[in-house]
Amino acid sequence: CELCKTKLSLLIMWHEARKQEKKIKGVMIDFQRRAERRREFYERTKSDSTQLIRLYGASYKLHLDPTFGGYDATMIPWQGDRDNMISRYDVQIHLDSIPDCSKLPKHEVSREEKAEEARCNYERYRPLILNTYKGVSESEALAKIDLEELFPSTDTHKLRKGDKHKSQAKAA
Repeated sequence: CELCKTKLSLLIMWHEARKQEKKIKGVMIDFQRRAERRREFYERTKSDSTQLIRLYGASYKLHLDPTFGGYDATMIPWQGDRDNMISRYDVQIHLDSIPDCSKLPKHEVSREEKAEEARCNYERYRPLILNTYKGVSESEALAKIDLEELFPSTDTHKLRKGDKHKSQAKAA
């Protein structure tokens, strides 16, 4: 049955073509998803690169050993005062004097400035009050902030995209 063999070979060929088409479609979908993730990453870094900056530091105490030979050579009096010795590499050398803050004139604060200061204080302390009310400990709140800094939310970027689309639709 020659006709059956041709139909069978056509069916097999069609089946293989469908299989290849599905593979190509899967590859294209993967490529699109990867491109979208890449675009979101670059938009995040482009929009506010300061969110990616992490600074770490540790305080330390400098213990100078006066028996060390180079100690006297690097220490000089500050503003001619032998009681106040500083390193010659210290930035304080470039300060002419430290002004006395008590001698500065008093600045009177207007009602608008007081109201603005009250609003700023409200915004400043609101998260602390809310965390206290919710019973969230300070370490938990700091851990949450640390996670938000490590993994910034993409929701804000999606909202910004939505706003752009809305404004473009209104403009048209």
